[in-house]
Amino acid sequence: MDKERLRDLRKEKGETQREASYAIGITETMLSKYELGTESNPTVSTLQAIAGHYGVTVGYLLGETDEKSPA
Repeated sequence: MDKERLRDLRKEKGETQREASYAIGITETMLSKYELGTESNPTVSTLQAIAGHYGVTVGYLLGETDEKSPA
């Protein structure tokens, strides 16, 4: 997962890590690890939850495309 994109999405939404992690359904520690890049292999369900929360595609989170929204 692209750590900068994840952090930027959270900041654009004006959320703290605590608020975002609660909304996504993961621990604050895990979100921090994703943003720092110390953990980079989230489960498919976690990727889908993050993408859904921020209204972006999983491909965008993975850095596979620059298109945020589905076509």
